[in-house]
Amino acid sequence: MTGFIIKKKWNAKELQEHYIFLCSDLHLDSPAHDRKLLVRELDRALELDADIIIGGDVFDALLPGDRKRHTPSSDNIDTQGYDT
Repeated sequence: MTGFIIKKKWNAKELQEHYIFLCSDLHLDSPAHDRKLLVRELDRALELDADIIIGGDVFDALLPGDRKRHTPSSDNIDTQGYDT
């Protein structure tokens, strides 16, 4: 995750900085998600009074019926008694 600085010339004499924090594909429910890094980056964006833009997948949202991406060994869900 990286924030980007955009400099916009508002008039002929002055160059003002405007901060934008851009992040995507957060996958908040993934075991590989680094919550501490995201919180650190969002705190930095708040310090800079940055606009925050989130794109891509916010969650994995993989369900047992998703045969292309879901594997029973990859979740912590007890599915005994349920058809998958």
